[in-house]
Amino acid sequence: SGKTPMVAYLAKNLNSHGVVIVTKGYGQDEDKQLRSSCPGATVISSSRSRCKVAEDFIRKNPFQYGVLLMDDGLQHWAVHKDINILMINCLDGMSQPHVQHLLPRGMLREKWSDALGRA
Repeated sequence: SGKTPMVAYLAKNLNSHGVVIVTKGYGQDEDKQLRSSCPGATVISSSRSRCKVAEDFIRKNPFQYGVLLMDDGLQHWAVHKDINILMINCLDGMSQPHVQHLLPRGMLREKWSDALGRA
């Protein structure tokens, strides 16, 4: 759906504010992609709770960063966010059967109405 490229785009455009990107560290390529495409940003990859990792990092580096981006962070409800961005793959279309249903039957992690209400 383009979540990681959007995070990279935002990081590049917000770089003057000091950007930290927190991504999940399950051996995936997102952290490598973000490190190479966002050389001015600090990328933290962790398999631990991203919320806890972000809190620890901010506590250790107060006032050094103005923006914290979470790659794939919409459903981390415990984290206070000033802005939520919902990425939708327009090629699938919201009327396709596999898009309308929650996992495992469909592609959704939560109902459209819930995600759109937060974004």
